[in-house]
Amino acid sequence: MKELVFYLPTLPKEEDWLEQVKHLSAIARAEYQAENQLLTIKYDPTSATKDEVVSHIQKLVPQLMEQKIEDYAVEEISCASCALTIETGLNKIEGIHEVIINPVTQKVRVFSDASVTKEEVEEKLSSLGYPVVKKEVPVTKEESPNSKKKEDTSHCATTSKAKKSSFHLVTMGILAAISFYISMAPMLHLPIFSVLDLTTHPEITSVVLLLLSLPVLYFARKIYNVGFTALFHFSPNMETLIALGTSISWVYSVYETVQIFLHHSYHGLYYDSVALILTFVLIGHTIEHRTTDSAKDTLKDVSSMIPKVVHKIMDNHTYEDLPADQLQVGDEIQVRSGETIPFDGVILEGTSDVQESMLNGESLPKTKTVGDKVYAGTISTVGTINVKIEKATNDNMLYQISNLVEKAQQDKLPIHKLVDKISKVFVPLVMILAVVTFLFWKFYAKDSIDFSLNMLVSVLIIACPCALGLATPISTMISMKNLAQKGILLKKSSLLEEISHIDTVVFDKTGTLTTGTLAVEDVILMDEKEDQGNFLAMVGSVEQSSEHPIAKAIVEEVKKEQLSFVGTKDMNTYPGLGTAATIDGAVISIGNQALMKEKGVEIPQAALQKVEVFENEGKTVIYCAKDATFLGMITLSDTLRSESKKVVQALQAMDKKVVILTGDNERNAKAIAQKLGVTEVIANVLPQNKQNEIQKLMNAGRKVIMVGDGINDAPSIATATIGISMNSGTNLAIDASDIILINDALTSIPELFFIGKKTLSNIKENLFWALVYNVISIPLAMGIPYFFGGPLVNPVISSIAMSASSIIIVLNALRLKHLHFKD
Repeated sequence: MKELVFYLPTLPKEEDWLEQVKHLSAIARAEYQAENQLLTIKYDPTSATKDEVVSHIQKLVPQLMEQKIEDYAVEEISCASCALTIETGLNKIEGIHEVIINPVTQKVRVFSDASVTKEEVEEKLSSLGYPVVKKEVPVTKEESPNSKKKEDTSHCATTSKAKKSSFHLVTMGILAAISFYISMAPMLHLPIFSVLDLTTHPEITSVVLLLLSLPVLYFARKIYNVGFTALFHFSPNMETLIALGTSISWVYSVYETVQIFLHHSYHGLYYDSVALILTFVLIGHTIEHRTTDSAKDTLKDVSSMIPKVVHKIMDNHTYEDLPADQLQVGDEIQVRSGETIPFDGVILEGTSDVQESMLNGESLPKTKTVGDKVYAGTISTVGTINVKIEKATNDNMLYQISNLVEKAQQDKLPIHKLVDKISKVFVPLVMILAVVTFLFWKFYAKDSIDFSLNMLVSVLIIACPCALGLATPISTMISMKNLAQKGILLKKSSLLEEISHIDTVVFDKTGTLTTGTLAVEDVILMDEKEDQGNFLAMVGSVEQSSEHPIAKAIVEEVKKEQLSFVGTKDMNTYPGLGTAATIDGAVISIGNQALMKEKGVEIPQAALQKVEVFENEGKTVIYCAKDATFLGMITLSDTLRSESKKVVQALQAMDKKVVILTGDNERNAKAIAQKLGVTEVIANVLPQNKQNEIQKLMNAGRKVIMVGDGINDAPSIATATIGISMNSGTNLAIDASDIILINDALTSIPELFFIGKKTLSNIKENLFWALVYNVISIPLAMGIPYFFGGPLVNPVISSIAMSASSIIIVLNALRLKHLHFKD
C-alpha cells in the first residue's frame, strides 16, 4: 500500500464526501484530521496509479494540495513549551500545515506544500534557537580505505564534545561552590580570608563574586540564547523561565554592587545563587539526557552490527576478504561459525543455527539450510554457510526495522493533545504568577525588595514544563523499542494508545491461525476404475502455475508421488473459486462448489454426503470436473498453529471478542473455531468481500484489529481500525498493515495489548506526576505556606526540585523497558 497526504483548505459541501472518496476500489483507507485539515489516503498501487487516485479525489475535493513530509534533527528540545515554540514559529511559514515534534528523539516532522523548501525551514529553526543537526555524508566506495579513519575522527569528535561538556559542568560546580562559600562563610562563622569577608570588604568581595559568576553565565549561554529567543517570538519556554529568573537575580546583584561602590546601603547579592541554579539545572539536563539516551539504546546502531570485512567467494572457488561496502547484490559470500551475517540473502550451500533475536526477539537460534533466507545482523552460531546477497546494506531487513521504528516515533498520541493545550498557557501563566508573587510580597506583605525578588525567581525556576513534554514521548519510545526487540513493529506510535480501545480481534484462518502448510489427505474418484495417479497428476498440472496454498499442496503431493505433469493451456484463475485449464482439448476445472456451479457441473449426492463428513473433520474439499462432468474430490488438511488456542484464550481473558474470517466453507471454519473456543465465525467470504465484512463490524460500533497474511487480506487489513500482518505474508499485506509481526508469532498479539495498556498507564502516571509536581511546587515557591507560618523555598532548592521532576519522569518510563506478557 502507498500513502498520500493532502491539505484541504476548504471542505466539499457534501456531508458524505469522505465516504465517496473511499468508493474508488484502490483506496483502502481514507482519514481526515479536522484540526490540521489533512487527508491521509492509503491505496493499492497495483489497482490504480497515483494520478488516477489524485484525479478521483479532485473530482470530489477540487481544492487539494499534496503534502511532502520532511524530518529535521535538532538540538535541545527539552520541554513541551520548547516544542510549542518551534511549532508556533514554523506554522508562520506559508505552506506548512502540520508540525509534529518529539522532545525525546529531538526530531521535527513537517507537513508542507511543495513550495516550502528545506532551506527555509532550517533557517527558521535556527532563528528560533534550534539549529538543524546535519547528517554526515555516507562513505562511498572510493573513500572506503579511509572509512576507518573517518569513523575514528567522528568518534573522537563525539568523545571530545562529551569531555568538553563534563569539563564545563565541573568548572561551573567549582565556581558555584566557591561563590557559595564566600557568601555564606561570615553568616556561618566559617574561616575565610578577611579580604573576602563580605561584611568587612564588600567592594572586593562583590567584584570577586561577580567575576566568578561570569564563566558560569558563559557556559550556560545556550539557556539564555534559547530562552530569550523564544520570548522574543512570543512563545516562552522552560529556558525562558530559567533565563529570566537568573538574569533578574544577576542584574539586581550588579545593581547592588554599584550601590556598594557608591557607599550606599545594599540589601543582598545573589551571584552565588545564580551560579548554583545554573549548575544544578545543567546537571539535571545532563542526567536527564544520559538517562534518556540509555532508554534510546534499545536497538543498536545498524551500521555497528554489520561486519566491515566479508569473505567473498571468487570465480575460482577461493575466498578473498574484502570490505563489505565493495560487495554488490548477486555476489556470493561465506559466513563461518560465530560470525555475523553482513547482508540479507539466501543460503546456497551449508547448514547453520542462526541467532535472530535482534530481529524477532526469539532467544533460541533457528536451523537454516539451502534455500532459506538469512538476514544482516543475525549470527551464524554453529555451521558454515555460503550466501548469495539479495539486498544492499541500506535495504536490508535490519535497516528497514531501525528506520521504521525511528519514523514511527515521529507521531503524536491522542493523549498528548492534552499536553499541547496545557503547554500553550503553562509558561505564560507561570510568568504572570511570578509577577503577582513579587507584587504581593513587596506591596501587600511590605517585605524587602530582595526577598520579593527571591520569591519571584523561585516561582520562575521551580516550574517544570520539561516534565510535561517528556511524559508521553519517553514512554512510547521505550515501549516501541521493547516491542521491536520482540519482533513487533508499529508504523505509528499512536497505535499504543489506539490498541487500548480495540474490542474485537479478527483472524484470517489459513496461514494465520493455522500453519498454512496444507497436505493432501484423501483422493476420491467417482469412477473407481480411473487411475488415481493420473487423476492427481492432471489436477497438479492445472494447479502448477498457481501460488495459492491449496495449489502448492497438491503440486507437492504430485512430486512426492513422483508423478509426471502434463501439458496445459488457456490457464484461468477465478479469485475465491479456483482454477481451470485445457488439457487435450477438455476444460479441467478445479475449485469449490461455487466454481462447479458456475461451470454447470452437478455434484452427485453420494459425493456431497462424503463432503459433509470431511468438512466436519475440518478438512478442505476441492472438486474436479472435466468439461461439465464431475470427476472427483481431493481433501486437504491444515494444522492449527501450536500457539493459536493459547492466544485466543489470552485475548478472551482480556475481554476481546475473537472472530474467524475465512473464504473456507462454514462447516470447515466452525470445526477449526470449535477447537479454538471461538463462537463467532464469518465463512464463505470471497476475497473482495472480506473488506466489507470488516466494515460491517466497524459500522456496528466495534473497534477492530484484523490479522492476516495473504494478498487477499490486504484490503481488510487496511480497512480495520488496526491492521496486523505476519512477516511471512505478502508484501501487499505488509504494506497495508499498521503493525508487522516480524517473528510471525501469534503470541505477539496478547503481548501487544499488554504493553499497550501498561504504556498508557505509564504515560498517565507521568502526566499525573508532572501536573501534581507543578500544582504543589508553584504555590510553595510563591510563599503561600510561608505566609501562614509554613516552610520557605529558595531559588537554589527550586532548581534542584525542577531538575529532579524530569529525572523521575524518565526513570518511571524506564520501567517499561523490560515488560513481558505472562499468560
